[in-house]
Amino acid sequence: MAGRAEHAIQWPAMDIVTLRRADVTDTHLAELGEFIAVRNADRTRNIGYLGEEPADVTAELAELEGDFTFAVARGSGGELVGTLGMEWDPEVGRAWVLGPWADTPGQMDRLYAAVDATVPVTIGERELFCDARNTALAAFAERHGFGEPKPHAILRFERADLAGLAPVTLPTLTPPYEGQFAALHDRAFPGTHSPASALLASGQPVWVEVSGTELLGYVTLKLRPEHDDAQIDYVAVDETARGKGVGGRLVVAALHLAFADERITRMDLVTDNPVTRRLYERVGFTLLQDMRSYRKDVSV
Repeated sequence: MAGRAEHAIQWPAMDIVTLRRADVTDTHLAELGEFIAVRNADRTRNIGYLGEEPADVTAELAELEGDFTFAVARGSGGELVGTLGMEWDPEVGRAWVLGPWADTPGQMDRLYAAVDATVPVTIGERELFCDARNTALAAFAERHGFGEPKPHAILRFERADLAGLAPVTLPTLTPPYEGQFAALHDRAFPGTHSPASALLASGQPVWVEVSGTELLGYVTLKLRPEHDDAQIDYVAVDETARGKGVGGRLVVAALHLAFADERITRMDLVTDNPVTRRLYERVGFTLLQDMRSYRKDVSV
């Protein structure tokens, strides 16, 4: 990426500059990746949207799909002392807050104000996501009027654990089932960043469990061999098919599909549903990290 800096805001002993997507260079990405990774490795400062290794964070920033703004704060010597970003999706109407990573509440608030001013007024929701031990972000959420925290769990499955799971093979979604898939997906994940229409338009594979003309459930995957991992993006079971082992079959099939790529060593996922969490744990996932999310409606 090539570009320029804009919107400099002067604060005592701290200079904040906001960078839009077109402004961000590879040098910015590498600097932010290094700065964020060091802080994200500390669970008391961890933000859940990004990783903990400089190369991983740099790559994740480069792969952001939506429009975004980052604010970077520098000390009197030009050193990076804080940052916060927001990525937003006009279709969902939500901005995901990447950060803040800064040492004081005042710095956090100034970074947030600088970036929030650049978000289109049509984006009516803000979301924070952090480790449960990040008390500084909990205080930030309270200061800025975010709602009560919602618990989430990050779970992990290692390649070595696959040996105990018998293979399950599922077909991919075909046109006769697309209507049922769309209804189930949008019912199971209202307001998600990838509604059924977007998934169908993308052409990405959707694996399904069917019985005759009925779609019982589905699962989607994201493979990231460059990071050695994979993720289950979505899995859902129709209400009429629950309690019949469909969810377990979907997850096991996804694991075998993911680990068919020899570069994949693990699968991580996030869930806020206790029933879904128990399903994953029965298959063999283990808890990696307890998380919290906060949301705020700024449209009113």
